[in-house]
Amino acid sequence: MVKKRILILNWWDIKSPKAGGSEVYLYNIFPKLAAKGYQITILCARFRGSSSDDKAQGLNIIRKGPFWLINVYSIFWYFKHQNEFDLVIDCTNKVPYLTPLIIKKKPIIAVGHHIFGKIWLKEVGLLGHIFIWLERKLFQVYRNTDFIVPSESTKNDLVSIGIKPEKIRAIYEGRPEIRTTFSKSKEPLIVCISRLRKYKRVDFLLHAIPNIITSHPNLKTVIIGRGPELKNLLALRKKLNLEKRVKFLGYVSDQEKLRWLQKAWINVVPSIKEGWGLIVIEAATCGTPT
Repeated sequence: MVKKRILILNWWDIKSPKAGGSEVYLYNIFPKLAAKGYQITILCARFRGSSSDDKAQGLNIIRKGPFWLINVYSIFWYFKHQNEFDLVIDCTNKVPYLTPLIIKKKPIIAVGHHIFGKIWLKEVGLLGHIFIWLERKLFQVYRNTDFIVPSESTKNDLVSIGIKPEKIRAIYEGRPEIRTTFSKSKEPLIVCISRLRKYKRVDFLLHAIPNIITSHPNLKTVIIGRGPELKNLLALRKKLNLEKRVKFLGYVSDQEKLRWLQKAWINVVPSIKEGWGLIVIEAATCGTPT
């Protein structure tokens, strides 16, 4: 059996400082195929200090241009190398690549974790109405494309903007393998693991902490993740006088993340919307409610 040569179009790879849940998803699936002999290449944007050619977990990484031009770079790169691949995976999580308009002779599978929809209003205010309209129009290009999504809610969202339901398959995400166990913290401990974006609403958690402290005076909170809202969240922490109670750890390793999830009394996910919310499953695996 001839192993397929697969091209993945995604804004970031797992080594990027901006890598998030979408990249974790890809790197929990495709390295397993690479280990079975499939040739997997991910075409993504460059980041500061990155090389144009790289490799991680058996995946070939090609980086071309800044993220705000990666869709354009990908089109030209694909036409030059199209004979090197048998299948294209189009990750539609940011600005869609519109591959059905471009790729006519190779099969395409689109992967969508969620559509932004009303999240745009939280991120950019009234201007978000334009992005909501534009998102719906762009996804019309994919109405006859096969989709893989992580949940029925994402499937319903795609159907609501014109994707045929019979073209969408929901495949639920799995759980992490726990190799080391840690006991619960003796003192109340909240953990929040999230990209620091407006729509993730980590500020809601910070505003809630003073009220929780009235009944749990020894409460500590750990926030894991990075993103453009960090500066605002640090300022809010100072304003609420929570600097001794709330820690921002930034990026941590998978092992460190699982350690905090096991130690925590509760995991908090204040986000407006998640396609699946993998962190909920990870917390449950660690014996921590959300």
